[in-house]
Amino acid sequence: MIEVRRHNVGWDAASAVLHVVLFALLVLLTPVRKLILPERAPEPPTISRDELLAFQGLIRRIPAPRVVVEHAVNIVRKTRPQAKTSIEATQQYVERGAGPRASQALILGAKAFAAFAGRTAVAAEDVERAALPALRERIALNYLAQADGVDVDFLVRKILRDAREEYERG
Repeated sequence: MIEVRRHNVGWDAASAVLHVVLFALLVLLTPVRKLILPERAPEPPTISRDELLAFQGLIRRIPAPRVVVEHAVNIVRKTRPQAKTSIEATQQYVERGAGPRASQALILGAKAFAAFAGRTAVAAEDVERAALPALRERIALNYLAQADGVDVDFLVRKILRDAREEYERG
């Protein structure tokens, strides 16, 4: 039997202990799993490396109209609390907004979504669809957001609504 004692340790120490325990369990369980689980033949690759690189090159060549690129830049700008165009929720809950590379990620993601949809050019809808995955890890919320239960997805959706209204107005 394993005895667990309570100690007054900080989060980092408790987290480190948890990681060590989980690693030890993994080390102990791996040989057992290999013994009782049947071996499976490796799956053949679905696509070759060269094919994947060719598809990436094709996606990068999909054109994005200037108005759509401006829409993407506007969305990213709205994530920054110091920007004049930022919404109230951004000013209230964002510690650090997305940087300039976020616009690049947003456009590249939009190109991929356009390709998946069979279109030969990027539309505003593609930019908006790429927004959550492109911006989710690029925005740092403050403590007030955590206290109010606001997450990045909620904030990005609010920004998208506001940016869409501006886009439709022209």
